[in-house]
Amino acid sequence: SFESDVVIVHLVNYKVDDAWNDIINEDKPSIRISAGASTLRLHSLIRPKGYLLESNSGGPFFSVGGAYMNPSVHGSIFNASRYCAQVIGFQVMNATGHLNEYFDEEDVKMLRGSMGLLGIVTAMEIRIRRDVGLKMSRDSLNIDREGEDAIRPFLARQIQHDGAEWFYYAQQDILDSFNLDLEGMPDYDYASTSSWYEDTLSTMHDVAYTGASIQPSWFEVAFNNILTSMKLLNSVFMLLTRLSLIDSWDKASVYPNDGYIGPLHNYVNSRLISYNIKCESDCVDEMTSLTIATRTYLQDVLRRPSSPWYPNLPIEFRVFSVREDELLLDNLSPGKYLAYENLDLTIRRNVNYAKFHKEMQDMWRSMYPGGGVHVGKEFGFGHVEGIGSEDDLYPFQDDAILDSVYSQPTRDAFIAKMNELDPSGTFSAGSTMRLLGLTTNKFTPRELTGGTCVEFGGSECFSGCCVPGLNVCIPRDKKFGDECSRDCECEVDTSGNPCRLATGDRGRRCRDSE
Repeated sequence: SFESDVVIVHLVNYKVDDAWNDIINEDKPSIRISAGASTLRLHSLIRPKGYLLESNSGGPFFSVGGAYMNPSVHGSIFNASRYCAQVIGFQVMNATGHLNEYFDEEDVKMLRGSMGLLGIVTAMEIRIRRDVGLKMSRDSLNIDREGEDAIRPFLARQIQHDGAEWFYYAQQDILDSFNLDLEGMPDYDYASTSSWYEDTLSTMHDVAYTGASIQPSWFEVAFNNILTSMKLLNSVFMLLTRLSLIDSWDKASVYPNDGYIGPLHNYVNSRLISYNIKCESDCVDEMTSLTIATRTYLQDVLRRPSSPWYPNLPIEFRVFSVREDELLLDNLSPGKYLAYENLDLTIRRNVNYAKFHKEMQDMWRSMYPGGGVHVGKEFGFGHVEGIGSEDDLYPFQDDAILDSVYSQPTRDAFIAKMNELDPSGTFSAGSTMRLLGLTTNKFTPRELTGGTCVEFGGSECFSGCCVPGLNVCIPRDKKFGDECSRDCECEVDTSGNPCRLATGDRGRRCRDSE
């Protein structure tokens, strides 16, 4: 959030109380862990002891708080619900700095998926399950060779597994299925995975902080908008993505066999549109119709001799379940859901993708009206007055969609809890305020003028903006008179060289201390 009175709180280095610090309760079973830990660290604690999470997302690089406090994050086990519904206890800091613990069923339901609007969640207790023989496997369908009629039988076979994550690569016209069977490989030596986790954590200790994403290359920065219009280059990128995912899946099926997909070391920043569709039964019909329609759309784009955008990352979809009365701030009713989404390579200042993402999302909504958005992914594209041309589209602008995310009774019930637990409004910030109808302000795209996060190594990228990291500093290598944004950039010498606002229009400069 970029409101003037908002502070971003980072929990990656927060030390929780001993009672909440990596405590496994084998009777429930559950684990208590800091909200600032990564899901990679979470799995490193439970997997060697023979436990797994109830469901797995696309990769172990989220923060625990980020994944489990979002009401929309889900995994790929068909009968498992969303991440937030797996939390059974909270430690929360209120506006006065006091820590409270919540275990009562109604309190837990109130806090699940509340996204920090009721207090700073510092730790959680999360349900886990005993591993009874997880097996990771995969299957593929070459649609170009086998034909469109083969899509439904292929998906019907994959839905017989306990879980799956599907990827459609438009450039190659191939559909991959990454499958999970909960009792497919008994007697797996899970204790031996501890060394794998130790090695991985030692090289990726800040995975929740970085999201495991590699920063844009100089090529992406230099060519930005041109890159998405280069069909051959995008085809190569998509092919490499597929090969990388297959390779990482096959390796993970040996060690640590924890159900995660994705290569930890070479994720790229990506934009995502997503739509949650309630299924009539097992979601095979919905998966088939959406895949055929989306394939037709993407293949039409690929046939164009020139286009400002070509697909560069795959369509991805999963099936998950929603149970009754799981959380207060909910936008989904009980049932089986298909989460359908498109991934796209994030390139600085590129808005060419938005027209195509809007067309795809509008198509999905027209085919299955009444579906739910994934809070935190892009939806509701529209023009922002005063920014770019009329054809430039940005997410979170369509009032009709923003107003329909939560029902009025859901809004009223949650706002009542906000007033009860946070009467001072200390935690009333962020884009969810718009979804609750508490503000008319909408997301406004902003970028750091004249630079990217590649050039500002001590910064994180938030919504296309470079924001200095709370625990990271650019090296102290700037001399007197050099441009600066923080004191830690200026070289320490006898004069101090603090970063100060210079006279005139010269911005902030390393200046003498007097």
